[in-house]
Amino acid sequence: MDKKVVYVKLITGEELITTHTATAQETFTFENTVLLVVGRPDKVGAQPPMGFMPFLPYTNASVKVAVNRNSVQLMCDPHHQLIQEYQKITGSIITPKTGLIIP
Repeated sequence: MDKKVVYVKLITGEELITTHTATAQETFTFENTVLLVVGRPDKVGAQPPMGFMPFLPYTNASVKVAVNRNSVQLMCDPHHQLIQEYQKITGSIITPKTGLIIP
């Protein structure tokens, strides 16, 4: 199976951005998992601020974790901006800064 960045919502309500690496009969295996944290918007009708924090920060679960399939409410493709931010913080891809490069 190819590794793929996915959005996962657990039955506990936690929202994750992670790399799905394997599917077994009873589990999904994820790597570089982060918790998606959504704050309150500043103004009525404004987009709420979002950020990432480590998933289970006192364990190695953010590196690799197997989650029971029954614990996953849904799994889908995240918005491309979330993928870009996730890749920046997990180091899975290096993106150049925009602008001119002058020798």
